Amino acid sequence: MVIHNAKQVFSALLAGLAFSICAYAQSSVDEAVGIARNYFRANAANYGLTDSDRELTVRSARAATKGYVIRFDQNYRGVPVFEGEAIAHVANGGVTVTNALRPNLAVDTRPVVTSQAAVVTAVRAIGARGSADTTSALEILPKGSRSALDFLVWHVKVMLENDVDQPTKWDYLIDAHTGLVLWSFNSLETAGVTVTGKTMYSGDVTLNASRGGFLYTLVDPTRGSGNATDDMHGRTSGKGTVVSSTKAVFGDNSINNTDPDTAGADAAFGVSATWDYYLNMFARNGIDNNGRKTYSRVHYSRGYDNAFWDDSCFCMTYGDGQIYFYPLVAIDITGHELSHGVMSAEANLTYAGEPGGLNESNSDIFGTMVEFAVNNAFDTPEWWIGERSWRANWVNGQYVQTAALRYMENPPKDGKSPACWSSGIGGLDVHYSSGPNNHMFYLLAHGGTSVCNGQLVTGIGNDKSARIWYEAISNWMNSNTDYHGARTACLSAATTLYGAGSAEYNAVAAAYAAINVN
Repeated sequence: MVIHNAKQVFSALLAGLAFSICAYAQSSVDEAVGIARNYFRANAANYGLTDSDRELTVRSARAATKGYVIRFDQNYRGVPVFEGEAIAHVANGGVTVTNALRPNLAVDTRPVVTSQAAVVTAVRAIGARGSADTTSALEILPKGSRSALDFLVWHVKVMLENDVDQPTKWDYLIDAHTGLVLWSFNSLETAGVTVTGKTMYSGDVTLNASRGGFLYTLVDPTRGSGNATDDMHGRTSGKGTVVSSTKAVFGDNSINNTDPDTAGADAAFGVSATWDYYLNMFARNGIDNNGRKTYSRVHYSRGYDNAFWDDSCFCMTYGDGQIYFYPLVAIDITGHELSHGVMSAEANLTYAGEPGGLNESNSDIFGTMVEFAVNNAFDTPEWWIGERSWRANWVNGQYVQTAALRYMENPPKDGKSPACWSSGIGGLDVHYSSGPNNHMFYLLAHGGTSVCNGQLVTGIGNDKSARIWYEAISNWMNSNTDYHGARTACLSAATTLYGAGSAEYNAVAAAYAAINVN
C-alpha cells in the first residue's frame, strides 16, 4: 500500500492498533475460558461432574472490572439441566466459582411421554380456551428446592394471546416418563395487584387481580394458573369476556346489578375463599388438586334463577336470578358449586338416587364450611343455604334474614326435604334427598337434638367433622355409595384420623343413628 500523506499514515496506525487491541482482548477472554476449563477438569469430582468438558457449555464470557466472568450452563448426557449453572470468576490466573451445578445426576434420558402429549397436558392445565403458542424441550429437573428427586422432564412453555383468554405465559415441567405435572409457574412479567371488590353480599373485600397497562382484570395470578372471572353479558354459550376496569375498584355493593362488575367481585371472592379453605384445611391444590385454572362466569342468560358447576369447561356459572334469587354469587353458593368439582375428582358420586343426595349434601357441607371459614361480618355464618341471595330476605335494599333455600339444622323447614333416612329416599330429587345427611353433619359438628327421632348428639366441631367427611369422600366412598355406605365410610375415616372407639368415631355413629341410619 502506498501512503500519500501524514493523515493516511495516522489513520493506518490507528486501524492497526484497534485490530491489535481487539485481537488481544479476544485472546485474553479465550485464555480466561481455558483457565476456567482447566479448573473444572481438575475439580470435576468436587462438583459432582464426570466429564466437565461435555457437561459444561459456555453461555457467555466477558471482561469484568477485575478479570473475566465466564458463565457455564450444565447438561447431562446432552440434556440441559434446569437452573444448573456456574459462574467462573477468573483473575490473576486464579478461579473462584459461584456454584449452582447439580451434582451426581443419574437419570434415564430416554422419554416415554411424547412432546405432543406433554403440550396437551400443559394447555389443559392452564385451561386455555383459545389458541396457544407452545414450545417444548427435554430438560433435567434436578433434586433440590424444585423437586425431591432428579427427573427427566418436558419443559413446556405456553403463551396465550388471543381474543378469548387473558394474556398469560406459563412454564410447565412435566415428567417425561409418567406425564405428571411436577412443577409449573407463571412466567408472564406483568403486575400482580390487589384491588377492592365492592361486593353484593360480603361488603368491601380485597381481591388478587392482574394489571396490564392501565387496565385491571379479575384474573388471580396467586391461585391456579390465573383463576379468571368472566362476564357472559346475558349469553348462554361462548366464553364471555374477562371482567375488567380502568380503576382498582370493582362493583358498587348494590344487589341490583347497577354495576355489572359487582357480581364479578362476589364470584372472585367466593372462588378465592373456597380455594383457600381446601388448601388450608386439606392441603388441596385447587378444585382438581392439580391447581387447574378455574373460571367463573357471571351474568349468564337473562333472569336465570340458578348456578351450576361444569367439569367440561372447569367453570362455575352464575345466573342473575329473577323470581327467587338476586344474583347467585353468595359465598356459600360458590363454595357449594365448586365442591361439585371436588366431588368429581374424588368419590364422583352418581348424581341420582341416594348417591345423588349425598353428592348434593357434600356441596351443602363444604359451602357452609367455607362460609364459616370466611366469617364475614356482612354474611354471618350459619347452617342455612343460599340465604344471602334469597330475594325475599331483601326489603327496600335492607337484608332481613327470614328464609333460605335449605336448612341443615332442620331440613323439613323448606317443605320438601326430609330429616330422616327411609328406604324410598332415593326416589326424591337429589336436592331434597340430601336432607338427612345435611342434618347428620349439622349434629356431628354443632351437636343438638335430632328433628328426626329426638336423639341427642354431642358435636365435635366444624373442623373435625369436615376432616372426617373429606377423608370419607377422598378415600372411602365410590360412585355408588348410599346412605349406609356413607356411614361405613365416615366411621372408617374417623378411625383413620382419630382411632377406633374414639370420641369422634362414636360421634359419627351417633349422628347417623340420629337420622335412622344404623
